[in-house]
Amino acid sequence: MVALLSAWYARNTRDAARRANDIAVQNGLRPFRLEVYRSMTDFAHYCSTYSTMLHIGAVNGTRDLVEKIDSLKWEIEQQGPLHMPDVETKVNEFQRKAWQMQRLLDRLAAGQNNPEDRAYQSGEENMIGLIEWFANERKELRAVFQPYLIEA
Repeated sequence: MVALLSAWYARNTRDAARRANDIAVQNGLRPFRLEVYRSMTDFAHYCSTYSTMLHIGAVNGTRDLVEKIDSLKWEIEQQGPLHMPDVETKVNEFQRKAWQMQRLLDRLAAGQNNPEDRAYQSGEENMIGLIEWFANERKELRAVFQPYLIEA
């Protein structure tokens, strides 16, 4: 009887320790995950306003955009493995769309108005679509990160 009670208490203690460890890991990753969230929202804002900044001369061609794309990747890699597969997919999508924007801006600067995406009629229309995409994604990022920031 004593052995049975001892085994039962040991199992409960083990389960409590496992839950405490999970909470500690979750809380330990939280600042890094929030930093990735901040980096991604800043990047989405930058991309959604890049065309305007280019027209007023606040950025230098597409070089600044290329630097920002590389910087985003580096900033996220510096946070270490955060075990957020949905966010990693979203980061890749952000980079893909930003490279598309860079190619489109270079094409428009050269006087070619053909779109990068065949769903659009012109390059300008494609650029407006990309700007709107980044603006909408910035608004929706909180929902992507929410499951990873909830306490265990």
